[in-house]
Amino acid sequence: MDDANKFDLLLTDVVLPGAIDGPSIAKEAHERDPSLKIVYMSDHIKDFKLDYSGGGMEINFIQKPFSYTQLSSKLRSSFEQSGAA
Repeated sequence: MDDANKFDLLLTDVVLPGAIDGPSIAKEAHERDPSLKIVYMSDHIKDFKLDYSGGGMEINFIQKPFSYTQLSSKLRSSFEQSGAA
């Protein structure tokens, strides 16, 4: 990924329609850019079963439904975890 197409954070639902899920997208994106921050969301906590240990991927999660304030706080904290704020 070149700098023109680089982004700092990926916000994805855990369960997506179709053949791919949020954790698969996040894993591929993280492999391309290990500094990428990833925040998962779901309305079913049972959906949040991730087994992507290793590789330095930090796992951040927000339960749906959430307010704009809660989302803002979660996104901010995901940057602060690594001191990138």
